Amino acid sequence: MALEPRNNQNNNNYGAPPMYGNFYGGYYPQNIGQYPPYPYYPPYPYAPYQPPPPPPHYFGGKIFVDPKEQLRQREKKELRRRSRIFGIPCLLLVLLMAVIATILVTVLIFAGMDTNEVYSFFDDPAVALVFNLAVTTLCFGLPYFIAVKAGKFRLSGIIPLGKPKKGTALPYFFIGVSFCALANILSSYADNFFDLFGIDYSTGGMDYPESILGFIISFLVITVEPGLMEEFAFRGVVQGLLRRYGEGFAIMTSAILFGAMHGNFEQIPFAFLVGLVLGFIRVKTGTMWIACAVHAFNNMLSVVIDFFFDTSSEAVNLWYTLYLALALILGLVGAWMLRKEENIFEFSQPRVKYYETTFDPQTGEPLLKQVETEMPLSLKERYKAVFTHPIIIVFLALCLLEALPQISFFNF
Repeated sequence: MALEPRNNQNNNNYGAPPMYGNFYGGYYPQNIGQYPPYPYYPPYPYAPYQPPPPPPHYFGGKIFVDPKEQLRQREKKELRRRSRIFGIPCLLLVLLMAVIATILVTVLIFAGMDTNEVYSFFDDPAVALVFNLAVTTLCFGLPYFIAVKAGKFRLSGIIPLGKPKKGTALPYFFIGVSFCALANILSSYADNFFDLFGIDYSTGGMDYPESILGFIISFLVITVEPGLMEEFAFRGVVQGLLRRYGEGFAIMTSAILFGAMHGNFEQIPFAFLVGLVLGFIRVKTGTMWIACAVHAFNNMLSVVIDFFFDTSSEAVNLWYTLYLALALILGLVGAWMLRKEENIFEFSQPRVKYYETTFDPQTGEPLLKQVETEMPLSLKERYKAVFTHPIIIVFLALCLLEALPQISFFNF
């Protein structure tokens, strides 16, 4: 078919002769009039430049990050904030106990008492117990309460103080008492093991006043006060603030901090193991009261033995062995009472909600849709967020420094 010249209207060729061929392969015919032959360069055969596609979640002139990544960063920031909330009172707990004692000794010296008289005054078992009761109540109660309020949390929202779940109180109490007895046995074996290497980290016992009033004071200081105040601080505040990130994670973290808080290697392993079972009981019973009862009962044992038995005799070892055997049997009874319970050692997985951007299929307008998903932080990221916080690092370092001088291996 003969080629027809293309339309030359609208001065598309600016006075040049008509162009033959298709759009991309056009040419000018030669020997036409006064126009000499010259090569023809076709138009650029590619599509014109287009800007790159916008990033995800781009609308209205604003750029939004991936909502899941945004959720991950938000949860990490919130976990660090909660670590700061319970980390500050943990740090104050260690500092205040040393500072208050130093201040009180200094005040008594400036009041006219001799240094020997001051130390003799505090060597009195009754005075030491009353001082211990006042200081620990202050250090465990006030800082944690202020921290929770400053973090804009409600105590009732993080500390379960209601009735235990039906059928859980007695079996979990038996299991808790049994586990504390087992932890005592393991701690005794650990003491014997380290003695083989010449490492002695025992701190000795506490002296108790020999009177009915002394027994009452000792009962309050050793049994009631730790059972309430220490549980309020660690199973209440610390574990309650971390429940959002998983029950198992909250139990383990609070147990580590609870063990470190004791500040001596004789109690740290035992307190860690007890912290695990107390946190477990708190979760499974749905209340803090059973954990408080187990904690108080375990501490009461030492008060009863010191007041009613001669600790240097062989009889006390026999009675203590019988108690440990009975406690282990109670644990088996508690397990049998829970035989119909399923998934006892399973915990609910943490889930969080976030808003995902969608678009209306008709109008194209952006819409916010609430979506529930699993916790975006892995277990490793959660532990890292807590134990790399500067306040937690300082707290653990102070607890370690407090424990090391009590080991005879380091006393050169």
